[in-house]
Amino acid sequence: MNPFALYDDLIAAIPEDVLVRRALSANAACVESEAGVGVAAGLGSFDAAPLQGRPLREVAAMAKSWDFARASLGVAAMNSFYNRCANPGESIFTAARQELAGKKVVMVGHFSTAIASLEKICSLTVLERKPTGGDLPDSACEYVLPDAEVALITAMALTNKTLPRLLSLAKRAKTYVIGPSLPAAVQAFTGRANVLAPSAVIDPHWVMLQVEAGASVSKLKPGLSHFSLELAK
Repeated sequence: MNPFALYDDLIAAIPEDVLVRRALSANAACVESEAGVGVAAGLGSFDAAPLQGRPLREVAAMAKSWDFARASLGVAAMNSFYNRCANPGESIFTAARQELAGKKVVMVGHFSTAIASLEKICSLTVLERKPTGGDLPDSACEYVLPDAEVALITAMALTNKTLPRLLSLAKRAKTYVIGPSLPAAVQAFTGRANVLAPSAVIDPHWVMLQVEAGASVSKLKPGLSHFSLELAK
């Protein structure tokens, strides 16, 4: 079994002749390509300027790197291809509220703005690499995800290489992958997840200025459009 199968599927769909125009690696990662502009949460930084003019597919392949700064940029490169401007929707946590009500829900990643409201309607377990409050450490995933009815998984798991395992552990649950680091790649995720909740860049100039100035991906919300995609069973 190829542990990089998801990554290979995401990379293979990117045309070979699309080039990178600009790449930024800081507190957020950002790639402007001939296809569009994509962002991802930054896990470290490096000098990405030499990547200008490189094939987008080649830069996207950096998502497989164990250097997470480079992997972040690889994910941003993917998003420059996949994440087209979409009509903004309500928060996925609001949109999925009825689906979550009364369920055993496991959240991978501390989505702080959603936890309080979700705790009122479902049995919520939160897994976090640096747990706070009532969070469990993310290593508890092996024990709690197999029993989940719904799994809410941060897209940053794509960058740190834990996403394939998390999706496997949650195969009996309805799985949502959430966040601006998520490629809106319906074909690649069909059969692996149930709902994608990514973001598209709607103000490329502003977003790139903010990334260059050191903004984290959470500060880019005014320049992003959040949307969701329900995948075929």
